[in-house]
Amino acid sequence: MLYSTRGIVLRLSQYKDNSYIAEIYTQKFGKVSFAVHRPQSKKASIRTYHLMPFSLIDMQIEYKENRDIQKIREASLAAECYAVVDSPVKGLICQFMAEVVSKTLEHNNADEILFDYFTSLIGNISSSESLGTFPLDFLLGYAQYLGIYPDDGEGNEFIRLLSAEDKGLLLNALNDTSLLNRVERRRAINILLKYYQYFLPSMGAVKSLDVITD
Repeated sequence: MLYSTRGIVLRLSQYKDNSYIAEIYTQKFGKVSFAVHRPQSKKASIRTYHLMPFSLIDMQIEYKENRDIQKIREASLAAECYAVVDSPVKGLICQFMAEVVSKTLEHNNADEILFDYFTSLIGNISSSESLGTFPLDFLLGYAQYLGIYPDDGEGNEFIRLLSAEDKGLLLNALNDTSLLNRVERRRAINILLKYYQYFLPSMGAVKSLDVITD
């Protein structure tokens, strides 16, 4: 059956010589894997730039219950994403966010509130000229939706294990990320990723971390 839905691209991997598997968080069905054929002409309905990490796309899909891999019939990039496509820095931050979400969003069910949060992130990064705190703000904001937001009290077992210096830095980040300098933000991002991994052991390493902290 054909459906129209919006989706946020999380991961794209090679499937066969002429196709990909795209992992997309859809507004209607949650996290779904789609088979996408490599575009063969400029008139193809799905272009590679539609599937950049954390792109917001409008799709017409063929969806069947109990099928592992679904099909995209048509896709178009949301207008607010063109500013990201034209900015390498914004693109790298989106790559980081997409990887974190792909590795931590375990349920496949649709969640309108979470989808709206991701959509607001895309709008914010598209319109923002100052991106220094964006990755850190994302990790803190997304932690709330995962139910693991760092409690700054003594009851948080992870925070109790931190050195006094790292604990102070994390608490400062919880209070106001804009007060941290570049080096402190980088350290805080590393601490928060370890925090995610502590509560979500299956997450593993985040490969795109290096490109946003260089």
